[in-house]
Amino acid sequence: MDSLLQQTWRDFEILLLDDSSTDNSRQVLERYRHHPRVKDIVYNDTNSGSPMAQWLKGIALAETEWIYIAESDDTCHPQLFESLFPALNKPDVVLALTEVQYINQADEVILRFPPLGKGQWNGADFVRRHMLHNCYLCNSGMALFRKQAAPAPGVWQQELRYSPDYYFWIRLMLRGKVYNNGEVMANFRKHPEEFTHGKWDSLTEHNDHAQMLYMLYEEGLQNPNDIKQTIYFKLTGLATRRRGMAHADYLAYRKCWLQLARLCRLQIHPPVVELKSYLRKLRHRLG
Repeated sequence: MDSLLQQTWRDFEILLLDDSSTDNSRQVLERYRHHPRVKDIVYNDTNSGSPMAQWLKGIALAETEWIYIAESDDTCHPQLFESLFPALNKPDVVLALTEVQYINQADEVILRFPPLGKGQWNGADFVRRHMLHNCYLCNSGMALFRKQAAPAPGVWQQELRYSPDYYFWIRLMLRGKVYNNGEVMANFRKHPEEFTHGKWDSLTEHNDHAQMLYMLYEEGLQNPNDIKQTIYFKLTGLATRRRGMAHADYLAYRKCWLQLARLCRLQIHPPVVELKSYLRKLRHRLG
């Protein structure tokens, strides 16, 4: 919250939403009630059970053209909004991004991704290059987005249990262009144990990812060949680390992606997977 109030670009208002928290969140939020930038504080009587429900509620309540969703424990650079401002005046841009880094509870950087660099992309190209294999936009604090481009509520909220935000961002990107300022200005706070015991690479995550791609395929929003390349990417990754997995787990993960191939009527050749896996291991050994 404080990093938002410190923004050098001042033309914005804040909506505070609480999803029936059981801790002292209400007490903390009430400290900001009379701040001139705070438009309203909205409390849920019962927990919605879905961060995405809160996202969509906030989007509906917002009266501004551009929206920024800040999770409670994340921070951003004071010049974030100012740095993205040039993109906001371009009518075909629907999403303005910054780079992100992961920090721990002590604000120490624990993970930083290879930067994309400053640039602007057609949304469909950005999705194909940076979103299909894995979700580049891993934290809402990286992004300002145009309200009118946001997906409407739908069955996708309930069907995608783990990653409705993944679908949300892709649908939004497909409606225009994506801008990136090329600077690290967002901090995504993570607990260290989430890297080893989290659900980032769980079977649930894989199933959600595959289901999301099938939904995009059914809606005619994604090229089948691009989905095919993602399936090969995932199967190659599984084959590469197969020896470190329980056999039953390997089969379950593999089934997830082969089922997507069948649903999308895509032919996957096992020898191609083995060859890709071999080449990936070879590149790793050669550095």
